[in-house]
Order: sequence, then C-alpha cells, then structure tokens
Amino acid sequence: MSNEPVEVETSPLSAGRNYTSVGSSLSQGGVERARGLALLNSPGRHLIRHHAEMPDVPGPEQALPVEDLFGRETRIVGGTDRSDPELKQPA
Repeated sequence: MSNEPVEVETSPLSAGRNYTSVGSSLSQGGVERARGLALLNSPGRHLIRHHAEMPDVPGPEQALPVEDLFGRETRIVGGTDRSDPELKQPA
C-alpha cells in the first residue's frame, strides 16, 4: 500500500481580506488517509499593534510589596494601589 501514489485534494473554504481557510484531503488507494485545515494570512501591517507604549518604571525590587486577600505578594509601581476603593483616578 505504501508504494501507491498519494492524491492530494484542496478546496478553499472561505476567503477574506486578511485570512483564507483551505481544507485538504490526502487519499491513497481510493481511501481517505488524512484530512486537514489550514488558516492562511497575507502579510501586511500589524492590525493589532494599537497598544500604548510601556511606561519607563523601576523594577520589581523597588516597587512597594502588598499582600492580597489570598496571601500572595503583589508589587505596586509608583505607590498607586488600583485595588484601593478610595482611589479616584481615571482607568
């Protein structure tokens, strides 16, 4: 059976502006042996790179250690504890 030719069949399932999905099927001796799905994308500008730049802050060694309700240590940068219910600042 291994010396029989392998037939490959592909079919586009959906095509969009950035992504296309293609189904493929491999057959040998008239019997389907494997099936797969490929998600393809076209290279272009990064659509997800809209985050703010990371601020320049000191390392964790210089941050204020605070213990949470579960006994885990959290480090507060710049002395602002965002879990403080009295805090009145923008998100």
